[in-house]
Amino acid sequence: MIPPAHRPARRGLQWKVVLTMVGVGMLPMVAALLWAGLYGRSALINASGEKFTELARLVSSQIDFIIDREISEARSLVLSEEIQAAVAAANRSKSGGISNDAPPDAALIRTPASRYLQAYHGLKHGEYDEIFATDLHGRVIAATRAPQQRLVADETWWQAASRNGQDGIFISDFYTVPGATTLWVDLALPIVDARDHAVIGVLKFVIQDLELIELLKQITLGETGHAMLVRDDGRVLLCSMFPAAAHPPIPGMEPYGPDADWVMQTNGHSGGPTVVARAPVVFTGRIVTDASRPHAVVVTQRRSELFEPIHHVLWVTSGLGLLLFAILLLLGMVAGRRLVHPILTIQQGAEELGRGNLGHRLRITTGDELETLAHTLNQMAEDLQESAEARLKTERLTALHRLSTVLTHDLRSPMVGMLKAMTLLQQTYGRMPVDRARQLLADLIRGGELLLGTLNDLLDVYRHSLSALPLRFTDVLLSEAVDEVIRLLHVDADVRGIRLQTVMAEPALTLWADRRRLQRLIFNLLDNAIKHSPFGGQITLTVGRCPDSDDGQVVLSVEDDGPGVPDHDRAHIFEFLSSATNVQVDRAECSGIGVGLYFCRMTAEAHDGEIHVETRPNGGARFVVTLPVRHGYAHDQEPAAPVGRSEHS
Repeated sequence: MIPPAHRPARRGLQWKVVLTMVGVGMLPMVAALLWAGLYGRSALINASGEKFTELARLVSSQIDFIIDREISEARSLVLSEEIQAAVAAANRSKSGGISNDAPPDAALIRTPASRYLQAYHGLKHGEYDEIFATDLHGRVIAATRAPQQRLVADETWWQAASRNGQDGIFISDFYTVPGATTLWVDLALPIVDARDHAVIGVLKFVIQDLELIELLKQITLGETGHAMLVRDDGRVLLCSMFPAAAHPPIPGMEPYGPDADWVMQTNGHSGGPTVVARAPVVFTGRIVTDASRPHAVVVTQRRSELFEPIHHVLWVTSGLGLLLFAILLLLGMVAGRRLVHPILTIQQGAEELGRGNLGHRLRITTGDELETLAHTLNQMAEDLQESAEARLKTERLTALHRLSTVLTHDLRSPMVGMLKAMTLLQQTYGRMPVDRARQLLADLIRGGELLLGTLNDLLDVYRHSLSALPLRFTDVLLSEAVDEVIRLLHVDADVRGIRLQTVMAEPALTLWADRRRLQRLIFNLLDNAIKHSPFGGQITLTVGRCPDSDDGQVVLSVEDDGPGVPDHDRAHIFEFLSSATNVQVDRAECSGIGVGLYFCRMTAEAHDGEIHVETRPNGGARFVVTLPVRHGYAHDQEPAAPVGRSEHS
C-alpha cells in the first residue's frame, strides 16, 4: 500500500492532460492572432499609404489635365480671326501710350473684338470672371467688362506671356476671392500672328471655376478619408470636407520633392493618428507661374477607421477561439479521464489486494492492456479465494502479498517521473520551446510504456514464480537504451542538483538481451543512486567490455557520491524485501522496501549474469552488473575508437 504522504493527487494528472491539450491546441491560434494583429496592422498601414499616394498622384494629374484643357480652349480663342485682326490693328495705331490713372474707357467694351470676347464668355457659363486682350505694347484693346487699368505692360503675367515666344504660357498662384467657394487662377497666353508666328499681343483669362472641388469630392474614404489641395506650409486651399477659411493647417507639411510620398502623423487632420499621403501638383509644358509656394494634393484618413475591418476580423476570430477553447477543454477532460481513471483504478485495486481484500474486483472496460491487466488481477484474486487447501492458500496469499508490494513500488517510480515531467510542462507553459515540449511528451509516452511493462513483468513473476522470469531476447543498442532511461530520470536529478554522467566505451556496443527488463535494471540502479546522493552530487554510469574476460562480457557500473553501503548490509542488499540500514542517510525517501535491487539481481541472473556492490575509496557506492555476450551479438566486432562521454545536469 502506498503511504498517504507518497500518494499522488487523484486528479492532478487528469488536469495536466487537459491543460496540455488546451495549450497545444490554442498556442498556434494565439500566435496567429498576435501575428495578424501586429503584422496585419503594419501591412494595412503601408498598403493604405501606398493607395492614398496613388490617389493623390491621380488627383494631381487630373488638376494638370484641367489646366491643360483650359490652355487648349484658350488657344482656340487666341487663333480666332477677330482677335488676331483687332490686335494687329492696335499694333498699327499711331496713338500715344495710355496712362494708368486714366478713367476707364466705356467705349472699349463695345468694340467688335470686345463683343466677340463677351459672346465667348457667355458660352462658358460663368467659368471665367473676365477675359481681355492687349496689344504688343501692353495696352488693353478688348475686354468682357471695363478693365481696372488700361496699361499692363509692367505686370508679371504680361511679361511672361509676351517675352517668352509662342510658348510663353503663364499661370498664376491659386487664390481665393471673398464670397467665392472655389479657387481662382489667372491664365495668360501670347497672341501669335498666324502668318509669321510672331507674338503680337497677350490674351488673359481670370478663371473662377476650375471644378476642383468636384474633383476632390470624388475621393471619399469612409467617414474621415478625403482629399485636399494644400500649400507646402500646411495652409489648406481647398477641402472636400471642411470650408477652407475655417480649416486648420495640416501639421508637419514640408517642401515637396519631385515624388509623391506618405507619412503617419500622430495628430493628423482628422484628429489622432492619421495616414497622410501627398503628391505635388506639377504642370507639364513650358509654363511660367508666380506661385510663391508649390501646391500638393493631400489624401488623409484616420488610422482608427483604417483598422476597423481588421479589428472586426480579430473579434470574430477571438470568438471562434473561445469556442475552440471550450471544445478543447471538454475533449481534454474526457481524454484525461479516460487516461487517468483506469490507472487510478488499478492502483486502488493493487492497494486493496495488498491489504488482503481478495473480494475486491476491478471494473475496467478500456479494450486495451489495462483491461487485460485488470482481468488478470481479478482472476488472480478469484483463484486465491477459491483455493481449498490451507497450504496452497497460504502460498498464494504470500505470493499475492509480494506481488502487491512489487506492484506498488514499481508503479510509483515511473508515475512520479511522469508527473514531474507534466509538472515541468505546466510550469513552463508558453515559454518552453516546441522541441523541448515534444521531447517531454515523448518521455511521458516512454514512461507509460515502462509502467505497462512493469505491470506485465509483475504478472509474469506471479504466474511463473519468482525463480523463472520469462525473457524476450533481441539485439539492444546499449547507448540508445541508456539514453531513454536517462531522459526519464533527469527531471528528478535536476531537482536534487545531481549531475548524471554517461561513459560509453563503445558507442555502438550491442547486447543480446531483453531490452525492457534491461532498461528497468538500469532505471532501478540510477534511481537508487539519486535517492542516496547528496544535493549537487554526481552519478556516473559506465558501459563497456570487461577487460579480464575472453568472450567480451559487458560491464555496467553505477557510481554515486552517497554514504556507501555498510559491510553488514552488502550480503543482504539484493534480497527480496531487504533495505540498507545506513544511519548516515537522513532523508525519509531514501529508505526503500527491498524490491528494486532484488529485481536487478533477478534480471541479471536471468541473463546468466551477476551483480554486486562495492564501496568506493573516496566514499559512495559502486554497483557493478556483468552480463555475457550471447547469440545475436557479433563477437569479432572491432571496438569503436574514442570513449563517448555525455553529461545530464
